[in-house]
Amino acid sequence: MLWALHLLLQDFDAGFSIEVLEHIGTYLHSLPDSDLLSRTDAFDLQVSQRVLPLVVAKLQSQSTKEIIREQLTNVQELLDLYTYVSPFHGSRRLFAMELRKGNNNAISRAVKKEISYSV
Repeated sequence: MLWALHLLLQDFDAGFSIEVLEHIGTYLHSLPDSDLLSRTDAFDLQVSQRVLPLVVAKLQSQSTKEIIREQLTNVQELLDLYTYVSPFHGSRRLFAMELRKGNNNAISRAVKKEISYSV
């Protein structure tokens, strides 16, 4: 799923690094067995915290609003293909906020809110 997302964003030089993948892998590997946070929710949380802000920041720095909307829509469609990995509720919420508001502040506020829900 992450590789497909990375390839989708390569046209806009908005892919993410191997370090991001390693951080996500380490986080998921270190996750204790608990009813508080499932692995699917943890994966969604990592995508919304580590991947989405990088993607949006890179797109905003070099793209028009129309291109940003198009790419975020493409990413949402990609998430639809991988619902067996996670429903990506948090990531979808962040994408919707970004599409509506068109600014990076919406993402940082939502990520903070998402963190407080998961703790």
